[in-house]
Amino acid sequence: MGPKFEEVYNSTRDMIFNYVFWKVNDYDDAIDLTQEIFIKVYKNLGKFRGQSSVKTWIMSIAINHVNDFFRKKRKFDPVYFDDGEDAGDNSPSFDSTMDLDDEVRVERAMAKLKNWEREILTLYYMEGFQYEEIAELLKIPLGTVKSRLSGAKKSLRKIIMGGVLDGK
Repeated sequence: MGPKFEEVYNSTRDMIFNYVFWKVNDYDDAIDLTQEIFIKVYKNLGKFRGQSSVKTWIMSIAINHVNDFFRKKRKFDPVYFDDGEDAGDNSPSFDSTMDLDDEVRVERAMAKLKNWEREILTLYYMEGFQYEEIAELLKIPLGTVKSRLSGAKKSLRKIIMGGVLDGK
């Protein structure tokens, strides 16, 4: 017997909503899309075979659903990079020790990023997915995950450190 919907919903709803909201940047659309995603989860939960974690399986449904949403609106424009190396220790971090001003700065900077940059940073830092899980979710090679994450961190750092938020 597989997982129960109520348990799955309660353990993943915030993660899914946060991911969707970061992608679409619209509260009403995020609510609607999250509901649609969990309808798909409910309908397909019996088909879950445990080949990945439930969290990864649901996130893949969410990613596909949001991408379909953008395709329908003709807004989705994926960007691909060659393999690269990680940016190192100078990257912005998302941890619980940030004060409110830092959180606001990061949130504003995230809003200025491209969709693919927000997606990779959200999956890695905010949702806690590992490189291998992200590669599986996005259906891209592991090296591409690393290079995208590196590029997204560089973009975020440039926005935060470059004063783009202050209109400079």
